[in-house]
Amino acid sequence: DGGTSFTDAGPTEGIDAVATLIIEDGTGVPDAQAYFDAAFVTDYNDNHDQDPAWGAADLAAQEVAIRRGTAYVTRAYRNMWPGKRTYQTQGLPFPRTGIVDPDNFSISSTTIPLAVKQACAEAALRAVAGTSLLVDEAGGQNLIAESIQIDTIAINNQFSGRKQSLPRFRVIDAILEGAGLLASGFRRGPG
Repeated sequence: DGGTSFTDAGPTEGIDAVATLIIEDGTGVPDAQAYFDAAFVTDYNDNHDQDPAWGAADLAAQEVAIRRGTAYVTRAYRNMWPGKRTYQTQGLPFPRTGIVDPDNFSISSTTIPLAVKQACAEAALRAVAGTSLLVDEAGGQNLIAESIQIDTIAINNQFSGRKQSLPRFRVIDAILEGAGLLASGFRRGPG
């Protein structure tokens, strides 16, 4: 149908192809592309970054940025979310079951946590400003071990999956970490 499909594995087709922004409302919308509309990012921007690029963009460009920002957060954190998706057919990683906040209160299985929306808004602000969020990845296999030696300096790494090729943004990491929305074992990388 030319639309965009999202799963825990990330976006699967052209992000710019759909005219109407389809928003996840906590009911497991199968073809959802975002957790909020442009007004949410405008409010967030007014209270935080005040990035002039957002206000200068028209609604269509803002909605493309929201799709890209949501796709980035979906893809960059896909293996780090705690709990599991609430609905088998939902299009985005949230809502989820089995999540508690840092104060050990359960997060409703039909709620999209504010921190997830804020993380996606941060990514959308970067997208509208022209920052590349979804870097093309070369095909490859899972990297189990890597050793590099130059003269007497040796570096040894092991990965359980592909090496991270997506850019990382400390503010997005901090928003999600602070809300307890990353599964244990997450360690922020450089950048």
